Amino acid sequence: MQRIKNLLMIVLLGSITFGSITIAAPVMAAPATDASVRQLLDVMHTKSLLDSITAKMNVVLEQEIQQSLQGKTPTPAQKRAITNYKNRMQAIYHKAIAWQSMEPKYIQIYRESLSEEDVTAMLAFYKTPAGQDIVREMPTIMNNTMLAIRETLQTMIPAIQQATNEFKANMKSAEN
Repeated sequence: MQRIKNLLMIVLLGSITFGSITIAAPVMAAPATDASVRQLLDVMHTKSLLDSITAKMNVVLEQEIQQSLQGKTPTPAQKRAITNYKNRMQAIYHKAIAWQSMEPKYIQIYRESLSEEDVTAMLAFYKTPAGQDIVREMPTIMNNTMLAIRETLQTMIPAIQQATNEFKANMKSAEN
């Protein structure tokens, strides 16, 4: 379950920055328009990226369930519980990263971060064969990035748990 939460957080953070290069826009630069940002998101296939994230999360969910079974065959009641859990979890994260939910957020982020000139330049690049190659490879890049981050987070967990336990102990001893 924690892996799913971590993955969702990484995915959402990663997907928000997909393809964007934060450039300090000149003070007088015209802000990007909704229409140009939508066109950019379309050229970058952002909706498809979100769809692939949902598919990846389904795989992670299935792995978590299999891991929790520890090689045992579930009973019919457990199978129903698993099906209900999978359906509920899929509904939760599908709602969270559905295009209808995310598109307004993307538009706001891009409009606040980029000028119309920036978006126009990005559109010109992403329409090129090289730009489309990058778009096609971005899911692999993001997946590999998520794996690297997950590995890093896993190495941090013991230290975080120890620090948290020490904090709790210190707080408890400070009550006296």
